[in-house]
Amino acid sequence: MEIVATEKVVVATWPNSWWPFNDREDLEYVDKQTLKVKRANGFSAEGELVHYDFAKNGSIKSIRYCGQTMWPESKYLTMIKKKKTIIVD
Repeated sequence: MEIVATEKVVVATWPNSWWPFNDREDLEYVDKQTLKVKRANGFSAEGELVHYDFAKNGSIKSIRYCGQTMWPESKYLTMIKKKKTIIVD
């Protein structure tokens, strides 16, 4: 998932799909760390919150998107290695 901000809108989109903006979710600002789903695409519910957890240096530690926690890829892979989980392709 990618969260994209333009001059007029903030949307959540899935870049691995053929038409990533056709199935987007429209978001709106609540505060400096929180967005809210304004229009859902069926995977989330309207009104659910998207909360950012920032590190002191301003980087994103995690995003809690409608009840699901997401981490930057590098952090996620490090966590997986520490748990010794096997990922099968």
